[in-house]
Amino acid sequence: MTSTAPLLFAATTLLALMAASAPDLGISLTAPCFGLLALERLTRRSAPSGAPVHLALASLFVAGCGLSLAARVWGGDAGELARGDLLLLVRFGYWAAVLALTADALARAPWTPRLAHWAAVCAAGLAALRLLDGLFQGGLHHEPRWLSQNDYGLRFSLFIPFLIGSIVGARRGASAGWTLALAGALAVVLLNGSRSAWVTVALASGVILAIHWLAGRLRIGALAGLAATLACCAALPWLASGPLRGRLQARWDTLSRLETDKPVLTRKLLVEKGLLLFDQRPLFGQGLGGFSRSRVRLVSSQEAWLTDADLSSRSAHNAYVKVLAETGLAGALPLLALLGWLALRGGAAAVRLTRRGHCWAATAYGSFLAVSAHLWTLSGLTGTEPWFIYGWVAAAIVRDQAEGRA
Repeated sequence: MTSTAPLLFAATTLLALMAASAPDLGISLTAPCFGLLALERLTRRSAPSGAPVHLALASLFVAGCGLSLAARVWGGDAGELARGDLLLLVRFGYWAAVLALTADALARAPWTPRLAHWAAVCAAGLAALRLLDGLFQGGLHHEPRWLSQNDYGLRFSLFIPFLIGSIVGARRGASAGWTLALAGALAVVLLNGSRSAWVTVALASGVILAIHWLAGRLRIGALAGLAATLACCAALPWLASGPLRGRLQARWDTLSRLETDKPVLTRKLLVEKGLLLFDQRPLFGQGLGGFSRSRVRLVSSQEAWLTDADLSSRSAHNAYVKVLAETGLAGALPLLALLGWLALRGGAAAVRLTRRGHCWAATAYGSFLAVSAHLWTLSGLTGTEPWFIYGWVAAAIVRDQAEGRA
C-alpha cells in the first residue's frame, strides 16, 4: 500500500476548494502533495508507464520559457529581469512535473474511478463555498470576496464536468443523488456570473455525452435527467428576483451583444497587444513576465475607458496569447504540440476506454476541453489546475496504449 492515492485525493481537494495556495506565505499547498509523489516515484523500482510523450513536450515548453529569458539577457535586457520571472520559470518546471506525476499515477491505479467521483464531490463543495462567499457578502449579486469571479469560473470549468460524468456514467438508478448535486452546482455556476464558465460547462456536457454515445454506453435516462437539469438552470435568470435577477439578466443579455461589451472589447485590445509584441520578437518573445511590462501603440485603442497605462498594467486575459508574446515560437510551438497531442490522442483514447468501462476518461477529456477553452479568456496557465487535468488526459492515453498492447 503506497501513499499515492491519499496524496492525489488531498491535492484534488485543495485544488477544488481554493486552498491551492497560501497568498500570505507565497507557497503552494499542493506542492507538498506532489513533492511526496515525486519522492515516492523516485524510490519505486518499477519502470515508467509507456512512452512519456507528454513529459517530453512539457519539458520542451519549459525549455522554451528558459530560452525566452536567456534571449532577454543576451539582448541587453538583464536589468529588467525580475526575481519573479525566474521564479515563474521554476514554477513552470513544477507544473510540468505535476502533469507527469498525475499521469503516471492515474494510468495504472485501480482507484482512478474513485478519484473521479471524489472530484465530483469536490465540485459540489466548490459550489457550496461560492454560495457561502456570496452570503457573507450580502448576496450572490455582490462580487465574491475570497476569490475573484474568474477564479471561481476556471475551477467550475475543471470540476463541474466530473459531476456531469458521474451522472452520465452512473449505473442505472444510481444517478439521482448526483443529479441533485449537479442541479445545485449548476445554479451556483450560473449565479456566479462567469460567462466563460457557462460556455465551457455546456461544452463539457456535450463532449461527455458524445463520447458515451460513440462508445455505446449512453443511457436515455441519464440523458433526460441531464437535459432537464440544464433546462431548469437556464431558466434561473427568469425565476430569480430582486438585485440577483437584474445582475443575471444583465450578464445574460451581454451574450447577444458582445460587440459592445466593454470586458470583451478590452480582451480584444489585449489580444492585439500580444500579437504586436509577438511581431517584435517572434522567436523568443518578450521573456516571461514581459507582457505587462511592455508597451505598444494600438491602432484600435480609441476607447475613453481604457488608457495606454491601464492597458499596460492589465493581465493578458488569454493564456495562449500571453505565451506567444512572452516566449515566442520557442515556447508556443511545444505548448501547441502538447495540447494538440492531448486533444487528438486523448479523444480517441477516451472513446475506447469508455467502451471498456473506464468512464472517467470521458469526464477527464470533457474537463480538459472546458479548461482549454476557458484559457482563451484567462491567463490561467500559470496555475496548477490546467496541468493537473492535462495529467488526467495523458493518463487516459497511456492506459489505452497499455491495454491495447495487452
